[in-house]
Amino acid sequence: MPFEKLVNKRGSRGNPEPLATLWVSGRLGFNKTATNRFCVTEYGHAEVHFNADTNDVGIKFLKKQGKHTVRVSHGISSSDISFIAAARLLGLSMSDKRHFNLKWDNGHGMVVFSLNT
Repeated sequence: MPFEKLVNKRGSRGNPEPLATLWVSGRLGFNKTATNRFCVTEYGHAEVHFNADTNDVGIKFLKKQGKHTVRVSHGISSSDISFIAAARLLGLSMSDKRHFNLKWDNGHGMVVFSLNT
């Protein structure tokens, strides 16, 4: 029997939708689809916003550092930000990783996900 190449099915290959993952380390990661669709690699910083009425979190990516920004880290196929402080303020548990579907909000110019999912 011939050898078959083993392929890692994680990440955007398994799910072509833009996703954010809150890791137990407190990092909020964006899969390859999200990184590409929202051009995350063009930015070095981000602001975290919260809408208490809808329970939505917004991430506004910025090219320059501001007073309340976090640094965006870029990997080979994904990007991430530190989300520890925001998770604590929002009362989110980081004991298990969580996935969030992302969408673009034209009105506010940011990537948004709901904490209700």
